[in-house]
Amino acid sequence: MVELAGLPLPQDVCAGFATALSWAGLGKQAVPGDQSVWTSDVFEGNPLTSDRERFYRNVEVLNAAPGLAAGPPTIGWLHAAFDAMSRLEGEKYAPKIRVPSLLVVAGDDKIVSNKAIEALSSRLRAGTQIVLRGARHEILQERDSIREQFWAAFDAFAPGVAIRKTA
Repeated sequence: MVELAGLPLPQDVCAGFATALSWAGLGKQAVPGDQSVWTSDVFEGNPLTSDRERFYRNVEVLNAAPGLAAGPPTIGWLHAAFDAMSRLEGEKYAPKIRVPSLLVVAGDDKIVSNKAIEALSSRLRAGTQIVLRGARHEILQERDSIREQFWAAFDAFAPGVAIRKTA
């Protein structure tokens, strides 16, 4: 997550609001706005996965154990996220990262900015990106064809021998 997509105001303005509200003691409050994306049990139009079966499996799990739900992001979480993202924006930060990095991008992500991930990837000395076409935000909750692409990229990138998968 380098930049959020679809914010109502520029990211730096939203970051300023999150900082001010956190300093005012409201960090544990949910971020204002439409909370249905975090609580909806309707598959159509969800931004998280294109896999209907996995989506409804997750709905069933959360219905059975509501305490497992992450819930909406809080103002404090958003403040911390904006702080971390602002560090990545600096032209001098990314080239200092010397650990080989693979950025896996969900091609149809509506939550984070793919353009920002691409820009970060181009500034990394030992980094690359792969775009998984058709994937939404939660790549590992996607259709098997997308998950297989993720694991193939991971196995090719990670050192060592890939674990043999059994049926």
